Parts: sequence; C-alpha cells; structure tokens
Amino acid sequence: MSSQTFQPQPNIKSNMFYIVQSSTSCWICKKTTEVACIVVPQGHESFESDSCLPSEYAASLNELEYLNDEPLTILGRLAPSCFLDYSQQADHSYLMNHCSHCRAKLGDFYLHSEPGGPFFPITSEDYKAIHIQRFDIAIEAEASTSIGPLAEFLEAKHECT
Repeated sequence: MSSQTFQPQPNIKSNMFYIVQSSTSCWICKKTTEVACIVVPQGHESFESDSCLPSEYAASLNELEYLNDEPLTILGRLAPSCFLDYSQQADHSYLMNHCSHCRAKLGDFYLHSEPGGPFFPITSEDYKAIHIQRFDIAIEAEASTSIGPLAEFLEAKHECT
C-alpha cells in the first residue's frame, strides 16, 4: 500500500476575503442555527486548467475542500459549527456548516443555491439577517464558486466603502 500525502490544489487566491454569517432552521431539529461562508471580492484570482484569470465578480466559496491556515483559524473561531465533513450528496469532504444543536450536516447547495436560503437572499429581511466581516488577509482555497445575490450585494457594499 502506498502512502499518499494530501497536496492542496488552490484554485482561488485573493489578498482579502469576507466571512458572512446568517442563520437558518435546521432540517432535523428545526432549531435556529448560525451558518457561515466565505466570499472573495471582484478581482480574486481564479485558476482554471493552466490559466489564471482575475475574476470580474465577487464569489462565494462552496464545497470548500482546502483553506490556508490563517483564514481557516479565523473561520473556526467565528463559526465553530463549520468544519470538515463528508457529504454523500457531493461524494467528498468539505468545510460544511452543522447545526449547533444536533450537529446535523447543513449542505452547501441548500445554503447557497435555494432562493431565500441564508446565502441566497431575496427579501430585505433576508439581507438584514446577514452579518459581514472583512479580513485583509491573503486567502488560498480549493473550492467551487457561485455568483449570486450575496456576492452581488457584497460587491455593491464594497464599492460604497
């Protein structure tokens, strides 16, 4: 049996990032629980195939498989219910939100892709429930990205500051 060492393949790099927090109802225990995600700004580097392209849009990171140490430490401190776990739906492990009450897995698809979900705001009330923290720290990640209302909201907010 050969021993293999995990070699991260970061496909996202930026000199800053946001941690976005909101809440949702757990699908198992029905209690309200905090959830978090990372968003990178417009201009972040996105590596696809052998090329590096600066992104025209802010993007939220989904199915986050690797995160460099300092952002990982910050995320762990601010969102202790977000940790590496296996998803049967995605068929791989990623940094996943969990219910703080019953530890149920809260998959990224529901949180990021369902209108009205915590990271897919559609009403003014949805937007008011979002808490944003900016970190001027370099980030490297291996993840999928999504551009949606949350990323657009952060991009507009960033332009105003």
